Amino acid sequence: VDEDTLGAALGQLPKVELNKNETIPSWIELASTSGIVKSKSDARRIIKEGGAYLNNQKITSEDFAPNENDLIHGKFLVLRKGKRDLGAVFLK
Repeated sequence: VDEDTLGAALGQLPKVELNKNETIPSWIELASTSGIVKSKSDARRIIKEGGAYLNNQKITSEDFAPNENDLIHGKFLVLRKGKRDLGAVFLK
């Protein structure tokens, strides 16, 4: 999917916007800030139960934090909880 189409689609989801010079926080922090989980403890539970994903890759560690290699088109991350709850991260 091209960058503009992906950006438009992800713009419809709950999202977190970060500056490019910021360190990308952990999946737990991103999920709670975006609103796809109610709390950080909820995010930890989702990881333990096997329902946490970043860019459709399962997250298995509570310490996992995305890095620059995980960015789609150098600016997007797709968060997922379970099968249907999605969120996005935009780097500006």
